Amino acid sequence: MEHSLQLQDYADGYGFQVLCRACNHEMRISWFEIDQNPATHKYMRLQEVEKLLSCRHCKKLEIKLTVYIRHAQHHFIAGQP
Repeated sequence: MEHSLQLQDYADGYGFQVLCRACNHEMRISWFEIDQNPATHKYMRLQEVEKLLSCRHCKKLEIKLTVYIRHAQHHFIAGQP
């Protein structure tokens, strides 16, 4: 389900957990860090971004992105009569 959204959909309140499948290095990065990469653009889907980003530790192109909520931006207000 999360892969159907575009990168721009994660701009407010979300971050990314990065796991390298090659060396098991883990780190967290922000949407801004991904957006500043010249190889990415805000209309990309997460699986496309995964293919472009490399591990900062071993430099291999074998990462997995997982989205996490940094702070809630959605405010639900129950309907009033």
